[in-house]
Amino acid sequence: MTIKKNIQFFSLMIIIMASVRGLLVYHLGLKPSLVYSLSAISIIILSLVAIKYLFVKNQNDPLFTIRKAISYNYKILSVYTLFYLIFVGLSEIADIYFFILFPIIFLLIKFKTKYLESAVHIISIVIVIGTYIFYQLGVNFGFDAIEAANLTLRPGELAYSRIGENLLPGGYLGSHHDNANLLIMSATFYFSLAIDPDKKPRYIYWLLFCLVLVFTILTGSASNILSMAIVLIIAIILYAKKLLLLIVPIAIYNYELFEEKLYFLNKITQDQSDLTDGGMFNSLNFNSIIKSTHSIIFGGGYYFEVPMIKSEVAFIKILIGFGIIPFLILMFILFSPIYYCYLFNKKCKKKVLININLLSPLQIKQLKLVREKHLKRLIIATFPILTGTLSLLHYGSLFRITSIGLFCLLITLFYKKYLDLSTNFDNLVSQNFILNKA
Repeated sequence: MTIKKNIQFFSLMIIIMASVRGLLVYHLGLKPSLVYSLSAISIIILSLVAIKYLFVKNQNDPLFTIRKAISYNYKILSVYTLFYLIFVGLSEIADIYFFILFPIIFLLIKFKTKYLESAVHIISIVIVIGTYIFYQLGVNFGFDAIEAANLTLRPGELAYSRIGENLLPGGYLGSHHDNANLLIMSATFYFSLAIDPDKKPRYIYWLLFCLVLVFTILTGSASNILSMAIVLIIAIILYAKKLLLLIVPIAIYNYELFEEKLYFLNKITQDQSDLTDGGMFNSLNFNSIIKSTHSIIFGGGYYFEVPMIKSEVAFIKILIGFGIIPFLILMFILFSPIYYCYLFNKKCKKKVLININLLSPLQIKQLKLVREKHLKRLIIATFPILTGTLSLLHYGSLFRITSIGLFCLLITLFYKKYLDLSTNFDNLVSQNFILNKA
């Protein structure tokens, strides 16, 4: 089924505006409650429209497993969210973002790749500009100016850094954590394009990666920067070892300078036991775990107000909120690209093995090289998704309306690549059969 261009444009604009909605508030002076409500309603309507693409029955569906997982997640978590809305209150309305947007993937997967990538570029550019403006605001006009700007975007909300009474550049999101969450996914997206051998011109993607990386560091969000660093280190070790020859000497030589200038390093090295309630290890002691056992199994932590619900680790808050089974389903969705990389490799090997007697040694070698190349490209495409997922090690910005749309764009790009590379490999195997028969 082909989706009309105007529908593709309108759908992507809804996702873009949900991600950068503060732009309209800050520069046009629109009422925050109006803009935020309209963006939320628009993206929820889009999600409801996309449901019909989720429940499509196809016996040979290559995305059957993820489709089923998203389907179960949608049904189960909608019940939990309804429970919380009735018995806890409207304060839990944001729980809908744990399930309602994932069906969009099966609508977006029918869009052209260049349109999806363009949407990611637009979000990235706007977020970088917003970070720059707010950083300059703080540097040139001081604390009061950036405080006023943040209150314009989030009236009545003002979050200070835990290790000092200062406001970090939250850009158009009005929160340095939420802002950094978008930036880390954007940075690893450009990094993945830069190390993809089939993407040209690669030097532009390297420049974009460095640009976004700089502004990510300026946010000072240690949890998000650390999540990005974990994925980038793994990526560099796997596919860009030469970068280590450049990075390691610079890091060692300038360590003292980095330690003095990079604010987030202070937060990473902060002794959590010195912080209120134990910092990010809050409520993770043995006694709290025992008292929260029923919520770990069945959920309902926000209703029962179990001790572990006070944890700052988003993975734990999700577990306590929904219980072990829904938690595992949701985690499968978030980490599903890893499963599909494994599945791709397994299927390609099996296809060659089944027909090994019909292929020459040279053809088998060529198909092996193609499989390895395709697998590398597929693994590279997982990096932005894993970065966003690992940000749940602290806080839960990923499941805010401003972040989940970008995440869905990135995971859609992965699945489009998975389908394209799978089809390409199948066609190559078929072509080799035809050549042998000829």
